[in-house]
Amino acid sequence: MTSERGSATLSVAGVCVALSVVATLALALGLEVIAVHRAQGSVDRAALAASDVLHGVAAGEPCDMALQILRQEEVSLRSCELESGGVRLEVVVPTTLGDTVVRARAMVINGGVKTNVVYRDPR
Repeated sequence: MTSERGSATLSVAGVCVALSVVATLALALGLEVIAVHRAQGSVDRAALAASDVLHGVAAGEPCDMALQILRQEEVSLRSCELESGGVRLEVVVPTTLGDTVVRARAMVINGGVKTNVVYRDPR
């Protein structure tokens, strides 16, 4: 006859390890989502400010303004492109699961009658 004494302890220990792994992965994913959302807000603000400079609402150079705002928010600028009527920005966000690229484009629509709009570029 085989003794099964202590098998419940091993089963509980295995379940605890599995739950710990799942909780760690969920935490890492949650931190990545938070970092990307914060970076999206930063790049949106920078794109709007750069668009204001481009259209003469504020003084300076559009990409310099974007860079200044992103530095204050501790986000690094990857690219800044001026296009007809707007500005396109791209930043890289280091996260726990690797680097993520976040983009924004701001432009004036309807000849400036409407306020600036931020478009999240899907590419």
